[in-house]
Amino acid sequence: MSAESTWCLASRVQVEAGPDGNGGVLLDTATATVCAVNATAMTLLVALGRGADIGQLATALTREYDVPARRAREDARALLRQLRTMGLVDAAG
Repeated sequence: MSAESTWCLASRVQVEAGPDGNGGVLLDTATATVCAVNATAMTLLVALGRGADIGQLATALTREYDVPARRAREDARALLRQLRTMGLVDAAG
């Protein structure tokens, strides 16, 4: 699968927003691993919860933050690469 595919969070992943709405936590229920995430990562995780490709992830970032589209794509690819390495996303479809 390429990074240009549509991706979604694995079924074992739970994401909870922080009480202040600025970031949150990601829980891998299979390994009991908990990761604190910043607001930018939270934006991408919410999009991945619905299923998204790199373009949709980048759009979510540019809509929420004052960031150039190229940088948004790079950041989305970097997080997706990390989540794929950890086995926390699945190819949708």
